[in-house]
Amino acid sequence: MSNKRVSELAPITSPELDIQDLLLLADISAHESKRLALGDLESFILSDGNLSGSLFGTASYAIQSLSASYAPNISASYARTSSWAFNVVTASYALAALSSSYVLSSSYAITASYALTCSVELVYSSAFADYARTASYLLYVPGFMNGSASYALSALSSSYSVSSSCASTASYLLYDPTFPNGTASYSMMAESSLYALVATNADYSQVAQYSNNSNNSNTALYASNAGFLQFDGITPNGTASYALVAKSVGGRINYGIFGAITQSTTGAQLDVVTILSSTGGQQSSSFDVMGTVVVPFTSSMSSSINLIAINRVTGVSASLDQTPISINIGGSTNISGTFKYPFSLQGETPMNGTYIVYVTASANNISIDPSRTVKFNVISMGDIVSVLPGERTIFSTSPDSSILYYSSSLKAGVFKGSASQVIASGSQYVTALYIPPASVSSVPYLWTLNNLTRLIADGNYMFLGGVPASLLTMSVSNCGLTTLPPLTTTAVSYLNCANNNLVGSVSFPSNMTYIDCSNNVNLSLPDSLPNSLTVFIGNGLYITGTPTYLPDTIRSMSLAQCPLLSTWNSPTLPISLSYFDCNTSPLTQIIGTIPISCSYMDVSNCQLESAVISNIGTGLVTNHQLNGTLNITNNPDSGSAPGIVANIGTLISRRWTVLS
Repeated sequence: MSNKRVSELAPITSPELDIQDLLLLADISAHESKRLALGDLESFILSDGNLSGSLFGTASYAIQSLSASYAPNISASYARTSSWAFNVVTASYALAALSSSYVLSSSYAITASYALTCSVELVYSSAFADYARTASYLLYVPGFMNGSASYALSALSSSYSVSSSCASTASYLLYDPTFPNGTASYSMMAESSLYALVATNADYSQVAQYSNNSNNSNTALYASNAGFLQFDGITPNGTASYALVAKSVGGRINYGIFGAITQSTTGAQLDVVTILSSTGGQQSSSFDVMGTVVVPFTSSMSSSINLIAINRVTGVSASLDQTPISINIGGSTNISGTFKYPFSLQGETPMNGTYIVYVTASANNISIDPSRTVKFNVISMGDIVSVLPGERTIFSTSPDSSILYYSSSLKAGVFKGSASQVIASGSQYVTALYIPPASVSSVPYLWTLNNLTRLIADGNYMFLGGVPASLLTMSVSNCGLTTLPPLTTTAVSYLNCANNNLVGSVSFPSNMTYIDCSNNVNLSLPDSLPNSLTVFIGNGLYITGTPTYLPDTIRSMSLAQCPLLSTWNSPTLPISLSYFDCNTSPLTQIIGTIPISCSYMDVSNCQLESAVISNIGTGLVTNHQLNGTLNITNNPDSGSAPGIVANIGTLISRRWTVLS
């Protein structure tokens, strides 16, 4: 027959094969083609119809169980009687032993899905207890130094114990008060507490938040002898990574010497000095400053150098120190030249927030020596202190494209432009600023407009930083403010801050004449209102009593619709009072003689006693005012108060409008 290619031969299928059938085989050693019977091939590679080799019995991933699809034997790394295996005793990841999906004596355990007595046991009877008994995260035996494991566990009764994640004698290591046993950075000992150190039922520990003898002492979060380690100021007692040295001299910390971040011939400064405290509140902070000035002279000269701190948010400044610079040289007035004069300044002030700390020297042409960087040594009671570069504190808004209206002392008229245009026109000359409603969300450095006298910014839900000391009029109603900028250092006399979310008490300047703080439900009034006040509007406040002191200068006062106002604390009514409204406030008393100039009084819907109603009617008749208004409706027995009917008749005859 003719020669054919293998691909041209007739095919044979498995049902047609016979043990005597031949295969074509290339014998490499003889370099020739030979025939091979299927029977011989079977003898070569098969044993009882099964493959033999490393997959039987000892394979690292052999998987076989009574009911599994993957097969035998004794030392496979994945397990016993589960879908992943059979008859395994020592596998490191044996699956499904006895009653669990993950093994008899493997690293993942007996009656839980993650198991018993192995190198990372995850506990005896809990489904997922994190770390536990006799684990490589080491068992600690009290009284015996056996602990170098960073997470040793084994607690019997703490909330992080045998069947839980952290515990007594644990990686958060057992502390034995009588035996030195540890350098664990978060050491613990809890018999019945969450994290406690020698503490029963304490949240975190026995004595102090950050350590005994610190500012945050008894009954706080982190503790005596804990990772946040007790420091007694005498005995070195620890290597805990978070031990706080809370007891330094006077509680002060010297944070080191910083070179001026910004320096010119007229001044040198640290741009952003942050002083904060874990305990909150202002912390006493001091600055030692050293530098050199260049002093020009003829025959004599005097000047000074000043050390000043300014709060970057509020603009409130504190003068910390000043040193005089003077030269007196006898002889001709034609003598001239320069001296380099070293200076040292030192000052202290309470701080909380971010500040610019700087020295300035500009009078009589003295200047900072450019060849020497001014140095600032920073010392503070605060425990969160940093010194960083920062943006320039110049007037700005967000968005920066917002259109503003302003006036200037340089030229009459009203101008408009963005904040950058205001700066370009000369921010030091701006006297009035109007910000249209809903146009800005932030005005951080308004205090740098140091000649501003009038600000109108109603209807802008915004952040407002400090205001300049020169400000006289301030209207910021409906702005969503929670706090007002400090006002006691300003000249503000007119304030409208109604309809905000102000919280706490506000300190008003003594020269205030007009205040409207209505509808700030969380606002508290000071005990005394300013001496020069003429108009006070406090409608809708949630105060319970009036201020104790109401100055006699008040001509108009309104405390209407204050739902908690029940107590009148002032011993008198202001003698200048002509307009008074306290309607729908549950007052029971209004103490004092009715002022002679009073021609408007609305006390409707209160809880005034009949004697008070009688006193009001008699007082108004006695004062002989014409064309007034009186509303006494909806008070208990207001219509039957002694003499009220006759007094109402008299007032009506004097052209009063009376509602009773």
